[in-house]
Amino acid sequence: EEFRALKDEMQVAAGDPTECLSQNNPKYEKLTEVLLEHFERKKAIGESTRVIVFSQLRESVMGIVSMLSLKNSSLIKPTPFIGQSKKKESERNPGQDGAGMNQAQQQRILQQFNDGHFNVLVCTCVGEEGLDIGDVDLIVNFDILKSAIRRIQRVGRTGRKRNGRVIF
Repeated sequence: EEFRALKDEMQVAAGDPTECLSQNNPKYEKLTEVLLEHFERKKAIGESTRVIVFSQLRESVMGIVSMLSLKNSSLIKPTPFIGQSKKKESERNPGQDGAGMNQAQQQRILQQFNDGHFNVLVCTCVGEEGLDIGDVDLIVNFDILKSAIRRIQRVGRTGRKRNGRVIF
């Protein structure tokens, strides 16, 4: 009981983890600003839009989704999309705390994204190639890419049926 009480006190003292993320990393704040501007502009002209945010690390993907979910739920509807994992943890908590998603979960997320349930797909390199992801108007690369091939694959996710934009 003492341990649980101490743990609860520590969580209250630590506050909102996504608030801490955005305060310590200005990229989170800039990402929010870019996405809000994009969605507000599209809403003003009556167009629907979808966005992919790429990040190298699963933990960053989950942090981005958490931060976007809490701050702007009316315009921005994010979901994580990460690769499979060999960890047993992914079977119990798929997509949570960096655990992987199996193929069925990935297909379900892509279908929901294509159907408009989510408008921001936050993903790791699994979203770069080989998947049928429909119209995407904005690609945001959250981190630095060292590979020209990966950069080309990410950029190629937009501009297929209409003009698109890419932000690094």
